Amino acid sequence: MMTIRSRRPLAAARRLPIKSNTGYIGRAIRARAGNREAHLKIPVQVHWELPIGVKREGKWYISWCPVLDVYSQGETREKAIENIVEAIQLLITSCFERGTLAQVLKRQGFKRMGTLGALPRRRTRGLPKEVKMLKVPVPFFVERRPEDLCPA
Repeated sequence: MMTIRSRRPLAAARRLPIKSNTGYIGRAIRARAGNREAHLKIPVQVHWELPIGVKREGKWYISWCPVLDVYSQGETREKAIENIVEAIQLLITSCFERGTLAQVLKRQGFKRMGTLGALPRRRTRGLPKEVKMLKVPVPFFVERRPEDLCPA
């Protein structure tokens, strides 16, 4: 059962813990002083497993993601990987915020797979040997009212 009401006077932006029978869900955020409606901000992290390539060119390491057509660089191999991960995160979040993520993915050739299970762990033909699969975390949060959550 969720507890979101308080008998104390509301402050402009008070955070109240929300508990349920399954444990901690999030914190309710009071948006306005006169509004008794609470919103949950639930952090969610989506991991994209993408092919990432890194090769050395002169003093620099060039990193790229062939399926998203994103490139970056760094003075070390680790810095080049860190930079490409950041570039991919920025691409995904900015497209999501503008409402163009589906359009960009389709333009890059993304298609839904027939199965929803885990992908088989095998090397994709045609990719250069310096390209490896890497998990790229992309943080989001879900903002919901407690009454919108499934009671089950």
